[in-house]
Amino acid sequence: MSLTNTAKLFFNNSPKSGGHCALVNSIVIKTDYIIAGGGCAGMTLALALVKKNKKPTQILIIDQESKNLNDKTWCFWAKEFPYPMELAHHYWENLSFGSDRKQSFHSIAPYKYYMIRSKQWYAYMKAQLQQSEQVTFITQKIDDIGEDGISPYVLIDSEKWRASKVINSCIRVKPQASTNPSFFLWQHFKGYWIETDTDTFEPTVGTLMDFRTEQKGNSRFFYVLPFNKRKALVEYTIFSSDLITEKEYDYAFREYMASHYPGVSYQVNEVEKGKIPMTNRTYPRYYSPNVINIGTISGVVKPTTGYAFLRIQEESQIIAQKLVRGESIHDHVATKPRFAFYDRLLLQILQQQGGKGKKIFSSLFHNNPISRILTFLSEQSYLKQEALIFLFLPKAPFLHALADQSWLILKEKLRNTFSNISMNKKKQSGPKKKVMSYPF
Repeated sequence: MSLTNTAKLFFNNSPKSGGHCALVNSIVIKTDYIIAGGGCAGMTLALALVKKNKKPTQILIIDQESKNLNDKTWCFWAKEFPYPMELAHHYWENLSFGSDRKQSFHSIAPYKYYMIRSKQWYAYMKAQLQQSEQVTFITQKIDDIGEDGISPYVLIDSEKWRASKVINSCIRVKPQASTNPSFFLWQHFKGYWIETDTDTFEPTVGTLMDFRTEQKGNSRFFYVLPFNKRKALVEYTIFSSDLITEKEYDYAFREYMASHYPGVSYQVNEVEKGKIPMTNRTYPRYYSPNVINIGTISGVVKPTTGYAFLRIQEESQIIAQKLVRGESIHDHVATKPRFAFYDRLLLQILQQQGGKGKKIFSSLFHNNPISRILTFLSEQSYLKQEALIFLFLPKAPFLHALADQSWLILKEKLRNTFSNISMNKKKQSGPKKKVMSYPF
């Protein structure tokens, strides 16, 4: 179907709403919200809007993919699963951590570690949204997003699709300037869905981090998440500024299997690959006055873990409520200043002294109950719990990072102070007098 016909079909089938109506290139588009990107953040927010808005509201979700593949795997720990349990591909009540010193096993009660595969989740969300006459899905590539004197819009094949609000989860935005030191690295990974010829795994125990692999100056580890005694996801993960080649991922995977599962024959049934930004940079909530950024591009990812699924669920409820009330949206999921400070210190260490990550995480997991760690990483811990965690961490890298950041912040403040003094002096002195020159 052509883009023009798709637009007309959408308009003709739409119930009346209070959305924006405009004639653009002979196409009339009338809708309240266009959600640019139909992934996790886009569909979660759409469903929240449908449930919270009692008025007839028209929502158009545009994505270049039909979202019927397993293009994502989401894992997270939680006390309660936020969706019907049939959407949980698997869950683990026990997790292990591996280092050269030992491999420790922990019950993570009151949490469970859940896995969701995106194909099943997409199908469930689409079914929920399609029960409402308010939501329409369109598969098209979005070329750009913007706002002009008429309204916000998405640009598709040189045609502007307009709405009262555009929700952006796919067009990248630049981070905002910050007085705090900022750091950026990638959590990049390649996962291998394998099946062994013999019983190999314990399906009730997942391995959250196994550092028994060559570090090469970065923090490198494996996840091992078994589904039964013969099937598991084995994922090689790296925290680093630079990415690596396919051959490097594959070599590390083969070496890990040979070292820790010697003599085990296996086949790789599926492969997944991805990268997640780990940064304390601040990203703008607004692309323009009526274009709102959500999801990864808005900075919702937890900087030091790369986890975002539950944060997206929580943030979507907040955004939907504010949109329904007509309120401004500025804040992300509330992060207390001390957790932002902790993240900043660890990010600096991982970016500048990546090889020390192994020692830091080993001290963390071998000396604390894992439930305490998960509570801390969820930013729900108390100062007393945090003090017990810090007690066992290596002090030198954190003190070095603290001193370095203190100096950077002081230097920035001094620069701003002298800059302001200089500007004030220029204002007080007034304009320079013109000096007359003579030929004699």
